[in-house]
Amino acid sequence: MGVLTNTDALRSGIADRSVHVVDARTADEYRAGHIPTALNLSVSSIVAEQNAGTAARLAGSLGISNNGPLVVIYDGYFGTAAALVAWRLEHAGYQNVSLLECSYANWLEQGLEYDYDVPDIMHVGYSVKTNPSMVATIRDVELANSSTILVDSRRRLDFLAMHIPGAVSIPYRALSSPSSVLRGKDELLHLFANRGIGVESNVITYDNDSGTLSALAYYALKHVGVDGVRLYLASFADWRRQKMPVETQQNATYGDLAA
Repeated sequence: MGVLTNTDALRSGIADRSVHVVDARTADEYRAGHIPTALNLSVSSIVAEQNAGTAARLAGSLGISNNGPLVVIYDGYFGTAAALVAWRLEHAGYQNVSLLECSYANWLEQGLEYDYDVPDIMHVGYSVKTNPSMVATIRDVELANSSTILVDSRRRLDFLAMHIPGAVSIPYRALSSPSSVLRGKDELLHLFANRGIGVESNVITYDNDSGTLSALAYYALKHVGVDGVRLYLASFADWRRQKMPVETQQNATYGDLAA
């Protein structure tokens, strides 16, 4: 199973009922139209509770078990909400999880089918088998050395204003293309190589607070074969709360903003 599922594969899976489709948008957005058979598991419902079992409990309430069919997740535009829902499910023990290659906006632009129906739901039991290798703690970040690369997924302007010392900037919008939530593998490999990241690298991603942006970076790195990647879920807000050191870039130029 890859990080991405393409539209043809998803449509085939919907037709033969071999896939769970998850819409990570808000309930109002979901009710206004969604991919056929999609179930609504909004990213806000997961972020509201910082608990490894929350995603599994909510998924179970929608009839999605952690030993069932492929779970394909999408959101409205950039893939960030879908990425965090996917990450939280995978962290809770769901192994068969993938991102839809396009956003719902792209899906509609392609003239693909949508509906308003809410599928019948049969609750299923769930178990939580957390995967600690996916998570970086503040201590891990503090002890990071030259063998670990910190990736700041926030906007470039936020990075220049203040960031964790030694971090490199890869804004989340640099990871996607107009038609896909993630760029092609060759493009991503080139982008990462320019930041000193190779497939053998150890990487920790972070953003402002929720992990939404850094989850997309997590899957972008996984997509190109970087297995040694972890997500600092508490992110920069936690780093600041703990009064840890920060770096700023003084006298930033236009070129710095575009870097």
